[in-house]
Amino acid sequence: TFIVSISTTFWAARGLYRKLPLDLDRDLAPVTMFPSGVAASAVPREAPSPPPRDFIGYARRNKVTVGTGAPASLPHMIADTLGRTRGVDVEPVHYKGEAPMWIDVASGQVTAGFGSHQAMLPHLQRNNLRAVATWGGARTPRMPEVPLFQELGFTDPIFRLEGWMPMAAPAGTPDEILRKVADAAVEGYATPKLRQLHETFGITTGPTGLDETRRRWKDESPQWITLADR
Repeated sequence: TFIVSISTTFWAARGLYRKLPLDLDRDLAPVTMFPSGVAASAVPREAPSPPPRDFIGYARRNKVTVGTGAPASLPHMIADTLGRTRGVDVEPVHYKGEAPMWIDVASGQVTAGFGSHQAMLPHLQRNNLRAVATWGGARTPRMPEVPLFQELGFTDPIFRLEGWMPMAAPAGTPDEILRKVADAAVEGYATPKLRQLHETFGITTGPTGLDETRRRWKDESPQWITLADR
């Protein structure tokens, strides 16, 4: 009846695959968008690599590998953007999920990793990783000292995007049902239990109402499709 998945499934997939089994605009009706939390780049605690401000110069002199939790993910597209727009070789290394990726980043098997704060948290707590930059529109309260990529001069549109987990229903579902479910998601975020859970992961925003969902779906999906198509 409903589907909840990552932004790549709904938007970027249209630039990644020649043919899909459904028309994601025609066959689905957006309901709400759940925030997926802080996303950051991290390096081994004792990494010889410099901070992101000097990343491009370092990449011109050294082989750079960047771990991602999956091909075609937002971290993959960010790694690709860094290499393609700056004329350096940034090789993405794809894993089946973030857990094995962060283990290899912490041990120095790859130069850096791009992924979620939730997944890297155990390594940060053990002091095995050093977070160096986050992407999105605002610094996270979980790592207020870590700058945004934008603050370091990386102003490409992709660094402003934030990952979401959209919920959708079959096209033709009555508006009153869509609005009722979206309102329930917003109301649920206001409960102390969910707010505490979100704070644990540095999530500062809640699910979107139906009207905002439709606006963001319309405004942001073309950006994801364009980035994936490159």
